[in-house]
Amino acid sequence: MGLRHTVRAFRCTDLEVFKEAMKTAAKKSGGSFRGDHAPMQSNETVWVAEGATAISLVYPARDNIATFLRDLSWALGGAPYLEARIQEGSHWDYSLCRGMENLDLFSTCPQYWDDEEDPLTLLYQKGRPEMLSLVFGVPMERFERYMKHWYSDWDEQADEYRIKLEGKAYPGDRSPYRDYEQLWDFLGSLGIIDPCGGLPTKRYEWELKIPEPERPQSRKL
Repeated sequence: MGLRHTVRAFRCTDLEVFKEAMKTAAKKSGGSFRGDHAPMQSNETVWVAEGATAISLVYPARDNIATFLRDLSWALGGAPYLEARIQEGSHWDYSLCRGMENLDLFSTCPQYWDDEEDPLTLLYQKGRPEMLSLVFGVPMERFERYMKHWYSDWDEQADEYRIKLEGKAYPGDRSPYRDYEQLWDFLGSLGIIDPCGGLPTKRYEWELKIPEPERPQSRKL
């Protein structure tokens, strides 16, 4: 299994407002937040970076992270957020959300999780550049070339998907199509910085504690 990585970018550019919202959301989840120091344990570290249009965070996976993200979105006045993912070192995708509402969905390889190509899945994960443009205030021509499926239909003879795209989306990109690092070119075009994205950037390390939900105990027979 290859690299798995998730970054969430909230439509907010005021760091102090973001800190207060983090505190509110953490408290609502039964946890705590401190934005004045880095924790001793890495599983309690949230990495944060400021971009031109959003503040982004990377935090270790939690079973109840969706509840925290919902509360953070509402603590920011219903701010939308982009959840961008690298999937198993294979491709990248994203969800655009507000609270628990899913506004948009896109994948560079929607066929990846299916045994066979499904036209409904392809259409559902096509993405809506006009929605991203509205949320982040960026012209579609800056990023819409990234929002393309990398592969076409299945080649029975070759036993693989036919290659659909070659080269780079834009001349100044670091990574071409079919390279999951293209995600960082895409995020940059939206004014988003991934605090753990491999590029030198100023980032903050804060402490975020979100308790894991209690698991039901198995009954003894």
